[in-house]
Amino acid sequence: TLLDVLVRRDFQADYCVDIGSLSELISMGFDFGGNPDWPSGIYRRRDLQKMLLAAGSPLSSDCQRSSVLDRAAAMVNDEKIHALLINELAARRRELLKLSQRLLPRRIFENLTSSLRGLPDVEAFPLINALIDAGDNTDRNYWCYSDASVYGAEYGTVQTAELLFAAGFTDLEQEDSNGFTILILIAMSIPVRPEETLKILWLLSKGVSLRRPVQTELLREWLIPSVNFVSAIVGQVLGEWTEFAVKDLNDSTAEIEDGSAYDRINTEAKEVLQHVLASEYLNCRDACQCSCSLEGCTPLVMLWKGWASLCRHLWLNSENSPFHELHGKFIEWTLTVLPGNLTAPEVTHLSQSALRFRLFQDLRLRHLCCRSYALGWRDGRIMPPIEAAEAREIKEEDKFRKERFDSLLPKAEAEYQQSFKSFSEFWSEFYNDNIANSEQEDDLDDHVRSVIEIGVEVTEPDQASSSSD
Repeated sequence: TLLDVLVRRDFQADYCVDIGSLSELISMGFDFGGNPDWPSGIYRRRDLQKMLLAAGSPLSSDCQRSSVLDRAAAMVNDEKIHALLINELAARRRELLKLSQRLLPRRIFENLTSSLRGLPDVEAFPLINALIDAGDNTDRNYWCYSDASVYGAEYGTVQTAELLFAAGFTDLEQEDSNGFTILILIAMSIPVRPEETLKILWLLSKGVSLRRPVQTELLREWLIPSVNFVSAIVGQVLGEWTEFAVKDLNDSTAEIEDGSAYDRINTEAKEVLQHVLASEYLNCRDACQCSCSLEGCTPLVMLWKGWASLCRHLWLNSENSPFHELHGKFIEWTLTVLPGNLTAPEVTHLSQSALRFRLFQDLRLRHLCCRSYALGWRDGRIMPPIEAAEAREIKEEDKFRKERFDSLLPKAEAEYQQSFKSFSEFWSEFYNDNIANSEQEDDLDDHVRSVIEIGVEVTEPDQASSSSD
């Protein structure tokens, strides 16, 4: 395009821009070619941006997923520049709405905007497509052509989010074409960019619901509340943080074991944690049917599962894995950061949840409920529960462990009620007395009982040798 010619001619130095040449090209009516990939120097110059935007420069590109706003957020930390681009986007989306109302059949327009609250965000994508089908020849990138939310910019901040909200993008509960809300999309990026916890807090301050079920295709039928999803992701982040903290402490787990290391977790992460573990969400359950929790997974159980999935992966091949000890300490620590206004029955319920989950894990029962991804994924996600046929098979294979689980759980609950020890101290003792020394026997018993059930006669070694004689 002519802009490319200008770039080669006058943008040899990043900040050296010939305004006269740019004005000349604009007056000639240069072709943007569907490419808004401005030279980086322009992203630092509001005067040049105003000239290009006034000339109709597109806000997105056919050859890149990112938009002008995304790249501006990545390149410059200048609120005035961000405000200029956001206000231009808002103006064009208002124009898009008016044009759509004028050119599209009423039924189509109302169908595409029925859930619209504020300016078109993810709704803009189908509106632009409908306009193209209706014969409008406006460059689709002029409107910022993307099926992603404007709040999903990789380097966006709370400040840019506030600018977007003030500009008219006020629907923070919308779902994209995959069923993800802004809250879930931002939560998924936390394992890569922990600073995204600030955006979570901002969304909550705007009244975004943590009770809303996740509506993605894989998870829709399981009625997983958003609070459970966020809890699992926060658990992953804390699990990864635990592993790094152990390394920073020169492989000493002392500070992790006494819980003091967790006090160094940033304030924002703790605040998110206290939101998702607030008393109003203690009984926010999904439709999972798994013995790790009672009548569905709660935010607390999802937090523990997220931590365990990450840490178990990190120490999978370690001969001296601190996983068992650290897991107990982490559960104990989460109980201490909960708000202090819980009732006595609620405190009892939490301790019972912790005992149930820990016993389930240590007896090596397999989860049938939703699972969080372990390390290796670029973002945090949740897998749906095991399919029914596989769940029946797992239940059959694990039934002897489940019998043991059912017999030990009342014992653990009764003994904990009488104990004055901390959770981790109590569980370490209970584990050593009831589980640790019988793990190999359990494996053998499971195998032997399974063989007996299919009709094979099992005899003691001395009996077998006697009969052969």
